[in-house]
Amino acid sequence: MNSVRVSPEARRDAREIAAWLRERNPRAADAFLRSLRTALGRIAASPGIGHRRDDLTGSPRAKVIAIAPYLLVYRVRGRRSEIGRIIHAARDVAAALRGEDSSEE
Repeated sequence: MNSVRVSPEARRDAREIAAWLRERNPRAADAFLRSLRTALGRIAASPGIGHRRDDLTGSPRAKVIAIAPYLLVYRVRGRRSEIGRIIHAARDVAAALRGEDSSEE
C-alpha cells in the first residue's frame, strides 16, 4: 500500500469545504468527510485509479478523482501519493490550481 500525503493547501480546502457545508447541512459535511476518507484510502490502495486530466491540471503527472461534486487532484511519486488540492468541479479548476481563482463554492 502506498502512503498518502495531504498538502497544506488540500487540508485547507477540506476544512473550508466542510465548514461551508456544515453551515448549510451538517449531514452533507459529514458525508463529504466520509467520502474524502474513502477516496484517500482508495488512492493509498490503488494510486492509479485517478484519471489524467492535463486539460485541468496542466500536468501530465497529475491525476484527478471525483468525490462529487469535488475533484481531488494528486500526483503519484514513487510509493507516495501527494494530494495537492480539493476543488469544486464547477470552479475554474485550472485557475484554482494556479492560485488565480479565489471564488468560494
